[in-house]
This record gives sequence, structure tokens and C-alpha cells, in this order.
Amino acid sequence: MKKLFTTVSKSTAFMAVVVITFSTPGFSETVPYPTAAFVQQVLVEKMGAKAKDLSVTVDQGTVNLSGWAKGPREVHQARYLVSKLPGVERAYSSGVRTWVTTDPTPVF
Repeated sequence: MKKLFTTVSKSTAFMAVVVITFSTPGFSETVPYPTAAFVQQVLVEKMGAKAKDLSVTVDQGTVNLSGWAKGPREVHQARYLVSKLPGVERAYSSGVRTWVTTDPTPVF
């Protein structure tokens, strides 16, 4: 009897973990790809005003950034942040235009 109870407890705990994993805001329950709104929210939280003119589209794990950024550094930062999100397989920023073509400060 004790062995049966232990097995039931383990499977119940596993089911709870699965439910928690798929109920994360910004993710669909059937497909583990983030939504465009979730990606946009992360960009605004991490980059602040630098991300206000960036738009996001998501298609089956591929994120495309478009819009305007101050310079190449902001474009690279946005693409890097997006690429590290769970469910993102590829991140492209070819649709982003910059106000300046070079960064005046060196990158170390």
C-alpha cells in the first residue's frame, strides 16, 4: 500500500509541474512559442524607451524585429534579448532601421 501511495504522489507532483510550466503568461498552452505581445513586453521592460519604436512578429519560434532604433548597439541588444527567451529558435532584426549607422562609443 505504501508503494502505491508513493507512485501516485510522484505522478501527481509531475502533473502539477506540467500544468505550472504551460500556464506561464505569454505562452500558448498547445505550442511552446512566445507571443508577440510577450516578446514586446520583455523588450520594453529590459530596454525601456530604447524599444518604443520596435515592432515584433512571431511565427513558430522565429521572431522578426522591425521599426526604428537609435543605432546598431540597440538593434544588437534587442535581438540578443529576444534570442534568449524560451521558445525562440531564431531572431532576426533585418527590418530594423537605425537613426545613426555607427556607434560613437567603443564596445569592449
